[in-house]
Amino acid sequence: MKYTKADIVNALKKAGINSTDTVFFSTSLGMVGIPPKEVKSQEDLNRLFYEAIRGVLKNGNIIVPTYSYTFGKSLANNLAEFTRDTPAQIGPFPNFVLKQKEAIRSIDPFMSVVCIGKDCKKLLSNLSNISYGEGSFFEKLVNLENSKCCSIGLGPNWTPFIHYADYLAKVPHRYDKLFWGKINGKIIPWIYSVRFVGDESYPYAHTAGREAEREGIWKYATLGRAIVYVASCKEYFNFVMNKLYKNPWYLAKGPSVDAGEYV
Repeated sequence: MKYTKADIVNALKKAGINSTDTVFFSTSLGMVGIPPKEVKSQEDLNRLFYEAIRGVLKNGNIIVPTYSYTFGKSLANNLAEFTRDTPAQIGPFPNFVLKQKEAIRSIDPFMSVVCIGKDCKKLLSNLSNISYGEGSFFEKLVNLENSKCCSIGLGPNWTPFIHYADYLAKVPHRYDKLFWGKINGKIIPWIYSVRFVGDESYPYAHTAGREAEREGIWKYATLGRAIVYVASCKEYFNFVMNKLYKNPWYLAKGPSVDAGEYV
């Protein structure tokens, strides 16, 4: 199905994004359909969506994940290094946004995000050296008024705070692990939540996404052959936490097992 830049703008607004919101975008732009004929490359497609998003969030903040998992590549005799320009490992749109002059990137050698907007310095400053935990970006995100999650070309299962929620619920299938690497040339320790080895611990938010959609937490609008999903971060987070406290395996593939079997 074909779509235009105006269709993107209309879908974002219809799904509930306002001009002053702070929005975390998860994207798979190629899934949306057939773009306007002037879009002849991935770069053109990225620019089309970026300009549409900026047109909607005129007085808000755009946040895009630029996860690099850099310190996970460190070796004892060869520490990996993270800088502001380390490429994201999760698709072309995040790397496009990262290259914008006004973009500010968080200092996180695993789960960095890039932000464009008036509040970015405040959002991304004074973060702790733990990707999911006290003082992390995700703690700020879920407590921020007017913060929203937006999924374009994906589904309502894309949950940016998934492992922060796991951390708070002290789930049995994940644990904090210490990593070392370099940030701008300086050796730094970093704590990152990892899952135990086993298929049961694989992250799985499809159930959460579908149930939140049925509860009316996810709003949506069609765009091309895809759907744009938008939810309040705080509302969705509180929904997920209530589920997690009842079932600590709510955000994992499961079934629940005794982690001691894998030690």
